[in-house]
Amino acid sequence: MSIRVFLETVYQGLIKSFPDVSISYQYDECSCTHFVKVTPQQVYESDAFLDFEAGLNELWLAEVARTTEEDFCIVSTDSLIQLKQPQLVYIPEPIQAFSASGEELEQEGYEIGYSSIEHIPEFEGLTSPEFETATSEQYSLAA
Repeated sequence: MSIRVFLETVYQGLIKSFPDVSISYQYDECSCTHFVKVTPQQVYESDAFLDFEAGLNELWLAEVARTTEEDFCIVSTDSLIQLKQPQLVYIPEPIQAFSASGEELEQEGYEIGYSSIEHIPEFEGLTSPEFETATSEQYSLAA
């Protein structure tokens, strides 16, 4: 499995398993590490996320780590490592419910607010060497 396919698997898995999660991605050339930041912190600290991350680590070790010198790391808001210039950012759109006034929804515990997608989660044009040299044949194997 190529790094690109792995990262797309990470993105899609996070979005599907944790619909309210925001995701940022940055490749650090100095450490040759692909960083994925997950927020909010309570998602990152949840048992469900711990299980999800364990599965990703197993997949990385079984399918990707043996073919590259690069590494993969998931960080959070409280991590010592923070992303300075994320190359991709995904912020989920809220499910919007309508009422005559937002009061009924707020009384039922729903938050009224807005968010947006700052960047569609695609991996075109990233700086990792594998992204620059990969061919379409490498990506068709994941299907």
